Amino acid sequence: METDNVTLDDVIFSLEKRDVFVDLGNHKLDKIPGKKAIINANTKKPISIIGNDYEIITNKEAYEYGIQCMKTLFKLNGNDGIELFNIISPETRSFCHIDLFIKDKDFVTLEEHYRPFVRVTNSYNRMFKLSFKIGVCRNICKNGMIFNSEAISFNYSHVKGAREKVNFKIKADEFERILNKFKSDMEIIREKTFPAEYSFLIFCKALDLTFDLSNVDELKSARETERLTSYRNIFNNKLDKYEKELGSNYYAIYNVITDIGTHGFDNDKLFATRVNSRQAKAGIWLDQITEMLRKENINYEVYLKDYLELF
Repeated sequence: METDNVTLDDVIFSLEKRDVFVDLGNHKLDKIPGKKAIINANTKKPISIIGNDYEIITNKEAYEYGIQCMKTLFKLNGNDGIELFNIISPETRSFCHIDLFIKDKDFVTLEEHYRPFVRVTNSYNRMFKLSFKIGVCRNICKNGMIFNSEAISFNYSHVKGAREKVNFKIKADEFERILNKFKSDMEIIREKTFPAEYSFLIFCKALDLTFDLSNVDELKSARETERLTSYRNIFNNKLDKYEKELGSNYYAIYNVITDIGTHGFDNDKLFATRVNSRQAKAGIWLDQITEMLRKENINYEVYLKDYLELF
């Protein structure tokens, strides 16, 4: 997988700015005004093209903001206890997600060990704004999700002058609330069984997976059918594994969702660009499904109406 063994040194590197030229077919290169190429100074490879109004936040600065965020969130006087949990970044290093945690903040619910973490996101290609999100992972397998919460309000738009307006707004009570809700949600999905015939559709809806099976191009349609079969087999194998470990309940499906969201499918070439979105979708799904399970009135034909064709 392209993000395996990424270190802090891999994503903290010097940048260079170079003029951008274009070949207009007149046997010379013309400079494009107002544009610069961002270059990785270590590899001399271009990362992206930016305009004059684009202000760069380096990954080093983003990491330091993350340390500041952790100190504020957990009311720390120094950096003691803050550790690096994980880094997700493509080979181009155009963006990165840096996950930070504090070991003594791990907690246990339903005899399972979990770790809350803060994800620092930054990019050099406009794919992501600088942002900070709270997540949680199951320690034994590192399956994780990102909470749909504004416990940490901080966004930086990379527009010149925005740096002067940067301001953390951290709601410690919101952090406690989402962790308590998470524990309650785990109890709900651990005790509720799922309808086996809908399990794969529930999984697809959670991660917003779509398959263009009716494409008029027969080759494309066949490829989508093959992808569907592959995903279904991967899902069935993982669900079988988690059911044996955890039982035939929604907690097993939750672990399949967070497993794929965290580790990707086999040969998932775009894993790095999708993991943050998939982990965030896992968090949204957990909110939605637990709300419905508490009401005990799920109409699966309605809930899964956009996925019934996958039968």
